[in-house]
Amino acid sequence: MSSERHIVALVPAYNEEKSIAATIEAVLNQERVPDKIVIIPNGCSDRTADIARTFPVTVMELPRLEHKKSEALNRAWLQYAQDADVVICLDADTVLPPNAIGDWEQEFVYDWARHGSQAVTAFAGTGSSPAPLRSRDIRELPLGGSSSKFTMLGKDFLTRLQRAEFSRWTDTALRRGWTSVLAGTGAAISGEALRQVAAMDDREGPWIYSSQVEDFELTYRIRQLGYRCQVSPTVRAYTDAMKTVKALWGQRMKWQVGTIEDLLKIGVNRLTVMDWFQQLSGMFSAFARYLWVAVILTLCLVGHLRFQWLWWVAVPLFFVVLQVKHAHRIPHRDRVDVLYAFLIIPSEAFAWLRAGWFTAAWIQAPVDLIRGRHKDRWGLQYRAEAFRRGLVGKLRLAGIRVVAASGIATVALLSIGNLVPASGLPTVEAIARTGTGAINHSGPATCRGYVALTYDDGPTQYTAATSDLLRRYGLHAAFFLTGEHTELNPDAVRALAADGQMIGNHTVTHPHLTDLPISQAKQEILDNADLIEAVTGQRPTLFRPPYGDTNDKLSAFALRNGMPETLWTLDTNDWIGKTPSQVDDEIGKAKDGDIILMHDDEDTDIKTVALIASTLRRLDLCTGRIVPDSASHHIPLLDKSHSVKVVPW
Repeated sequence: MSSERHIVALVPAYNEEKSIAATIEAVLNQERVPDKIVIIPNGCSDRTADIARTFPVTVMELPRLEHKKSEALNRAWLQYAQDADVVICLDADTVLPPNAIGDWEQEFVYDWARHGSQAVTAFAGTGSSPAPLRSRDIRELPLGGSSSKFTMLGKDFLTRLQRAEFSRWTDTALRRGWTSVLAGTGAAISGEALRQVAAMDDREGPWIYSSQVEDFELTYRIRQLGYRCQVSPTVRAYTDAMKTVKALWGQRMKWQVGTIEDLLKIGVNRLTVMDWFQQLSGMFSAFARYLWVAVILTLCLVGHLRFQWLWWVAVPLFFVVLQVKHAHRIPHRDRVDVLYAFLIIPSEAFAWLRAGWFTAAWIQAPVDLIRGRHKDRWGLQYRAEAFRRGLVGKLRLAGIRVVAASGIATVALLSIGNLVPASGLPTVEAIARTGTGAINHSGPATCRGYVALTYDDGPTQYTAATSDLLRRYGLHAAFFLTGEHTELNPDAVRALAADGQMIGNHTVTHPHLTDLPISQAKQEILDNADLIEAVTGQRPTLFRPPYGDTNDKLSAFALRNGMPETLWTLDTNDWIGKTPSQVDDEIGKAKDGDIILMHDDEDTDIKTVALIASTLRRLDLCTGRIVPDSASHHIPLLDKSHSVKVVPW
């Protein structure tokens, strides 16, 4: 197709023998074929140049240049494209659909018809004000360049995530009507705009050598001259995706570090304010994720994580809806793309990668500028894409994976231990306090004394788990149950009996017995004994008055009914909200014959079991049974007496 407008396509290439043929064929098959197609192999060590020469195109083969792609483009532009009306820039792995160059040409034709011979300099200087241009103002500027809507074909995990990301970028650029990057993947640029940029004093052609993201810097200069840069609404381009995380990381670190370096040099103005906002948004997103993990991990490790519908269902569902809505706009999508969006985890994994390179780039870029260093990120990206791991590298990677898996497993187990105390897994507090003692289920080597562990006010939702964990640590206890709770939790009572724990009577309603008429107080004791017997088949053998509130008549009555009154000699005061460590501190004061009071109404009791086991092991104390004693034992703690003692189980 002939045209009075002169269009030149520049295709820089570095070791692209696998893709260069498809790129050239796509350009030659355009409805509007460029007037000149220049392939620019730059220091290639493969057959890129030889393959290019088999097509009717100009091949400008160059040695490995110091400034790589930017210098290759400048040399080709100076020799072949200085007089072009439109310059098409393509990567050597980009495939254009047949309509691409014709549509690009029509975009410029329409724009030239709108603006005629209007001088572009009338729009220049737009970068001097800190206020951003409004979209409707930008649309009135003459067209300086039009980027393609580039995407990737492929069904692997990383390709799908990159395709979704670029689709989102395209939608944003189309919605606001402009872009800050004419992507080298595929873009049409005004020849006049390139000539004006090339005339600047800091370069020998349109592409500068001091920037690692030459596309971004060139686009900024074009916009600074008063041109509009946009994403074409009709031109799509197909390019290769990064196939490994290492290659993706190398590519994005080049883009991100280069962008930061350029922004730091340019500063904040009306042309860069949106780019700065995107950088700040990216860092905010990264640190929000770091903070989220820190908070969740802390809550898990201290056992305070709680399910909330708003945060665990409503908010994720909101983002799922947004993701699925966007997934339906991904070009060449299939059901897997929509499924990934619905699951949200794949996109969240990609967001974590993005947070990683945002953070790493914002650390490296300022440091490199301060030190005056300039890493060859083109080289780093090439090496990352061509990376093949050797034996030592594979062993190192395997070691890293083992360490990472071990760390994750440890955190997961500790989290489960705190969140699900009934699991019997050690808690952070137990490990920190006792070390491996938290997972040592053996008893003392020698029992130098016996103590009785007692739990009041059950059975509750924690009773069965506490009993089971006591059994696993080789400990026994007496559970003093109320009738009201027995009726509500009969299975927990049966679990106590099955575990061989002692079951005591703690009245039906937990009243102050001495405040009741003696007949009513006695009925509280008898009725509860009947309830427990109905559930377990056995009457309780111990009685503990609520609050330790008793008198001689009640003590004698309980004893006559086979339930000797059992008070306590050591009070942990766990009911006031003590932590497991604080409860264990009280246990550490135990001595032979002590009856220790705890309460069966918090998951703290479950978390304390491992600590109790370790402490009793350290004190060479074992848990024993409570039995009647003919002698009366005075309890200084309560200034009362009872006639029971602790014997070996």
